[in-house]
Amino acid sequence: MLLFGSLLFLPAAESGPPSKEPAPPRFRVPPSFVIEKVAGPPLIRYPLFAAFDEWYYWARQFQRGHLTLKEHTYGVRSVAFSPDGTRLVSGGDKTVKVWDAQTGQEALTLKGHVGYVSSVAFSPDGKRIASGSLDRTVKGWDAHTGQQVFSFTRHTSSVSSVCFSPDGKRIVSGSFDNTVKVWDAQTGEEQLTLRGHAGAVYSVAFSGDGKRIVSGSADKTVKLWDALTGQETLTLKGHTDLVGSVAFSADGKRIVSGSFDQTVKVWDATPVREESQLER
Repeated sequence: MLLFGSLLFLPAAESGPPSKEPAPPRFRVPPSFVIEKVAGPPLIRYPLFAAFDEWYYWARQFQRGHLTLKEHTYGVRSVAFSPDGTRLVSGGDKTVKVWDAQTGQEALTLKGHVGYVSSVAFSPDGKRIASGSLDRTVKGWDAHTGQQVFSFTRHTSSVSSVCFSPDGKRIVSGSFDNTVKVWDAQTGEEQLTLRGHAGAVYSVAFSGDGKRIVSGSADKTVKLWDALTGQETLTLKGHTDLVGSVAFSADGKRIVSGSFDQTVKVWDATPVREESQLER
């Protein structure tokens, strides 16, 4: 018996007279896992118990359709597509890299951070990139030339998350200094500092209309803020460990949060009420 990732290889069951050639191994996959032919009719679905040679063939087909980008020298913490889907941005080691999303060719390497890059984001028009780093800065870059266009330096600890507002005029950042800051994306001016978390802020996001900000923290809470005044409007409690990721629904009516307590929670974004919970 050989355990290979999420696949469990089992010896083939013997039936009938012995064969001169050993039967190929069979593999078991989780019930929710299906291997599909993704291009060209007809759509082929393989049963949960499939011959290894068939699995290997289709695995090779999938490999031909993906890209592996290997120029970072340390772990990659954050990735994002450009709005038009033609480029990728990645943050890791102390650099930000821009890639051609079709060919995988490295287009730019953006250097300037002196600490690990923890978060990257494209502006809505795809012209700029924001990056946050353990060096306590938020940097902005021209997405086509790679030139650094701003550097925000007012956080007093590592920057964990960055996000552009939907109109691209502001950037929100979350930091291990327990604060959320809002910046002017053109001038670099600090507009707001949102204080209220009792632990490091791990994730921030704007609502689709740009009027609200959500943040998740090591203090186990999710907080909502007025993006124009900086006023805290809601504190959502229910997680039992740090909140590492938050996002608004497209219509802004709900919030989803992911936590180290192994749960995903969905909240109504107006009243203080937990709507549903997805547990491991």
